[in-house]
Amino acid sequence: MRLFARGRFGNVSLLRNGPIGSSLFLKQGKDDRYSWARQAGLLATVPFLLAAPPIIGLLIGRFLDNRFNTTPILTIVFIVLGFIAGAREVASVLRKASEGDKQDERNRNGPKEP
Repeated sequence: MRLFARGRFGNVSLLRNGPIGSSLFLKQGKDDRYSWARQAGLLATVPFLLAAPPIIGLLIGRFLDNRFNTTPILTIVFIVLGFIAGAREVASVLRKASEGDKQDERNRNGPKEP
């Protein structure tokens, strides 16, 4: 892993020899500083994405059941559709979070040596 330090003479490249590195020498761009907050924000939406769509499906299904007098059928259909929509959104958020993690890892490692 390549590490960088800013000094009086410009960027100095340091090679990390041990398992513990100093965060003072890590090259951090503007995007790297808050990557943990971006991922925490993405992952904090997961519980809401799991709960909200089935509840909305329940409300829509009950409304339509009362309107068309088809008591449990549309409620069940819209709850199932809500679960499917919630699962798709959670998969999308997790995919974005893992792509951001991979991008952060590439930025942290720096340029590859020839």
